[in-house]
Amino acid sequence: VVRAAHTPEELAELQAGFGGFLAQLTEPGPEIRADINKVSFLDSPVPFDEVQAEFAPYFTVIPSAVTIWGRNAGELSLPGVHKAAGIAVVLDHLGFDQADSIAFGDNLNDLEMLQFAGVGVAMGQASDRVKAVADEVTGSPDEDGIRDGFARHGLLGIPAN
Repeated sequence: VVRAAHTPEELAELQAGFGGFLAQLTEPGPEIRADINKVSFLDSPVPFDEVQAEFAPYFTVIPSAVTIWGRNAGELSLPGVHKAAGIAVVLDHLGFDQADSIAFGDNLNDLEMLQFAGVGVAMGQASDRVKAVADEVTGSPDEDGIRDGFARHGLLGIPAN
């Protein structure tokens, strides 16, 4: 069972176990740079709703689906910078049609991608909002949902379970 740290001691233990992970997320230097398109915040002391209210006029603000980061974790990204935009660039570069693309997602940062892809597949544990924009729903990762989805669409050369 994965859960958020609720005490400073639990948080310190988790941080130590990440082998400097949190330190690696912090870069010295100017906060505004042209090469940054997303900021993640983990277990913020400020409630998520307050962060969202403050930054929503300027950024896309979504909660994190990773529960270990805490209730007040999420990400801020530039409007229009999302997975669908990246997929469009790759498809164009490779000369593939949008209709021939398949995307799997489970979080609010996957909404545009699921809507854009020729087939959008929501994972079983996704929220109702994510499932609503998908073309189909598969099982969770623990239920081999991606494997089953790949098999269902002929991407593995084997039948689905």
